[in-house]
Amino acid sequence: RYGIYYDGTAPTLMIKDPDLIKQVLVTDFDHFVDFAFIPKELAHLPMNELGLSNAIGDEWRSLRTSITPAFS
Repeated sequence: RYGIYYDGTAPTLMIKDPDLIKQVLVTDFDHFVDFAFIPKELAHLPMNELGLSNAIGDEWRSLRTSITPAFS
């Protein structure tokens, strides 16, 4: 259902079960704020500013709140 792999020296959670993915992204989303698709140091460069997958922290929460109704 899930596993852990190391991205360099950082442990990273990988979820493979669709039901567990749905639970994390819908029900428990407030516990998984920073997805880290790109390094945090690069997240605020102009080319990376747009998009939910690049947002972190409060910016991510704000973006997710504003787009959720479109997918409901």
